[in-house]
Amino acid sequence: MLTSAAPLDSPTIRAVGNLVLSVNPDAFESFDRELAFHHAPVHYQDTDSSASSSDFLTRWDYDGDTRPNNNWENLATADFEAVAYYSVVETETHWYIVYSFYHPRDWLDGAGSSEHENDLEGFLSVVRKDGTPYGSLQGLITVFHNEFPSYRRGLETSGLDESVARLEWSSLENILNENNVDLDGELAFSEVDGVLRVKTTQQANGHGVKAWPSGNFGGERSCLDEDGIIYYPSLDKSGIPDSGCDHNVLYKLEPLWPLWEQQLKEIGQTRDSNSTFATWGVLQGNMNGGCGGLLFSLKICKKNSANTPWRWDASDDGGSFGGEIALDPAKITSHYFKDFGDFDNIYLRNRYLQDLERFGYSNSLLPRGFDSNLDLDSSYERLQKQDIAIRMDEP
Repeated sequence: MLTSAAPLDSPTIRAVGNLVLSVNPDAFESFDRELAFHHAPVHYQDTDSSASSSDFLTRWDYDGDTRPNNNWENLATADFEAVAYYSVVETETHWYIVYSFYHPRDWLDGAGSSEHENDLEGFLSVVRKDGTPYGSLQGLITVFHNEFPSYRRGLETSGLDESVARLEWSSLENILNENNVDLDGELAFSEVDGVLRVKTTQQANGHGVKAWPSGNFGGERSCLDEDGIIYYPSLDKSGIPDSGCDHNVLYKLEPLWPLWEQQLKEIGQTRDSNSTFATWGVLQGNMNGGCGGLLFSLKICKKNSANTPWRWDASDDGGSFGGEIALDPAKITSHYFKDFGDFDNIYLRNRYLQDLERFGYSNSLLPRGFDSNLDLDSSYERLQKQDIAIRMDEP
């Protein structure tokens, strides 16, 4: 039994927290759930009236098995209980929350180029620790196929006194002028039950994500004029749309970690038709069940084309690499948002990197399909080590 202990300083408290996390990785589960809920968006999902259920949110294993290569043809069995997935990574100054939305089909209505089984797109929320329980959202990096549209929070929704806000956001003004990539605008918010929630939107058919407003569904006209679902976050309830136009459906927040655990489980296995992943970060999908349509439909069905957050990549952002949104969000944030004020890139906890390091992966030994441009060893160097030293008074 320890007695006469002096008060612990902040570094020691963080070290204790990291020790707890290393022994029990679920130690922060409850907090992360509340954090993800606090910053979860009001989500505007456009729908195509020719097959609107193909645009409803659902879970990736909605059909009761972990084989995503039968999800296209099993769509008729879905109950469409709405789910959004999240994961949290933390530094001294920020929380990074990945949100992911799953659809069984990336599909075409009529002739076009290509479609594929499974679709998982979403965005990264950059949340600054500001002394409040859940911090303040600063910006989003969204996933729009192979592009990453990015957005900052405007001055009027910062929640700060105006004079303080102008100091806080002065660096953001520089971002607009000197950013490594062109920002796509400012975020819009809606107050729901006393919480100011960011508004995001998602295409019909291809399901690319952007900040609201974008695309063909703004949620401000009647169902006679536009189709779409407005989804609202919930900790424990999962709603089902009444039709392709429903302006009040709850989606349940669930952790992304079970899918990540399935990824790690399959790394060393021989893949077959029962596998979840075709390669690193890519859900297995085939050409069965009508993907691609008939020969005269001018549709191409592409296999194995749905990426998870640890594989999301932008083709033209000049400096970030596949999977960084999940694996190294501080790095991609510093690339997208130059001079982002008080910014620390040392991870207090990052389960993605911690798990990969624990499994023995490095730049010289990468999982098959991992983006070799991502410097895994350098990312490991920014993991706070699990050392602990408790200072004691003399008895």
